[in-house]
Order: sequence, then C-alpha cells, then structure tokens
Amino acid sequence: EALNLGDSGFVLLRPDEDAGKLQVIAESKEQTHGFNFPFQLGTGSLDYPHHGDFRSFDVLPGDVIVMATDGLWDNVHQADVVTRVQECRDDSELNKAAGRLAVDANRIGRDHTARSPFAERAWAENKLDFPGGKL
Repeated sequence: EALNLGDSGFVLLRPDEDAGKLQVIAESKEQTHGFNFPFQLGTGSLDYPHHGDFRSFDVLPGDVIVMATDGLWDNVHQADVVTRVQECRDDSELNKAAGRLAVDANRIGRDHTARSPFAERAWAENKLDFPGGKL
C-alpha cells in the first residue's frame, strides 16, 4: 500500500519477460490545487494526509519502485526514468541508476531550452511558455 501527497511520487516497475523490458504497473497521482501549487503538509496548510492518493497493489520479486520528489518528476520524463532503471543489469546497479537520474534531473533543471515535463505541463494546462527545466 502507498499514500502519496502533493507532487512527489512513485512508479512501480515490473519486468515484462515477453517484451523484454520494464512496464509501469502502478504510479502515484500528483495532487495540486492548481498549476505549480501542490498539496503540502505543514504550518498554515489546509492539506492533510487523508487528502493523499492511496494506492494498493502487489509487489513481486524483481519489481522496482522509484520514489522521488518533484525535482526528478518535473525534469525527467517517466519514460526516461524507466529507461535508466532498465539499463541496470541487476539489482546491484540500482544505486548507479539513482545517481544517473539525479544527474539527469540537475542537468535538465539547469537547461533553459529543455522540453521538461514541467515545461510541457505549463503549456498544456495554462498556455504558459516556460521553456527549460525547473530547479
């Protein structure tokens, strides 16, 4: 079971033996009050844990769960996250994949011309021209 609140999130990846790649089995849903205004816990907030996105799913041997803040999800497309994890030959390389994802997120976050997920949502939801990544 998982509970997620705001713009952090997770994906559950499972090997698909027939396709020879990882498939997204479950993912959290971002909760926002509006564009770039995520649910948050803390002083003065009207958001509470019961507002979170609750999911229940089975986790099997070989599954990988990627949990991250908006620092990753605003800058790196989910398909690219899956690709990075898929590059691992075994579980011992997952830490390397996490490090590469952090480098990717930082690089894209600093790139003022990148087509980041954040920039794409800014345009799709509000017609805001927000090129580049987000730090």
